[in-house]
Amino acid sequence: MEQGNLYSFVWDFRGGTFVKQICASSHEKAFLEWINYLEEKGEEVAFTKQECTLLRTQIDFEINIPILLNNTKNAWSNYLTFFEEPIWLTIIKTCSD
Repeated sequence: MEQGNLYSFVWDFRGGTFVKQICASSHEKAFLEWINYLEEKGEEVAFTKQECTLLRTQIDFEINIPILLNNTKNAWSNYLTFFEEPIWLTIIKTCSD
C-alpha cells in the first residue's frame, strides 16, 4: 500500500452504502487504488468480478477524475454510471501525513 494521506471513499450503489479507506499521495492516485480495490474485492461491495473488470475499461480517467467540492479543500465528488446504474462517490482527505 502506498504511503501518504488517508482518503475515505464513500459510495452508494445498488441500494447500499460502502466505505473504504486508502493511503495515497493524492486523491487521483487514491481513486486509481479504489478501482484496484473494486477489482480485488468487488463481490463484497455489490460488484461481480466481471463487472469490476468492465468498470476499469469503461472509466475514462481523463474525464472521471473526482471534482473538488465547492468551498472545500479536502472533499471531492464523482458520479459514474455503470450499466445505467448510478455510482455516487465521495472522497474525503481524512488525514495528512
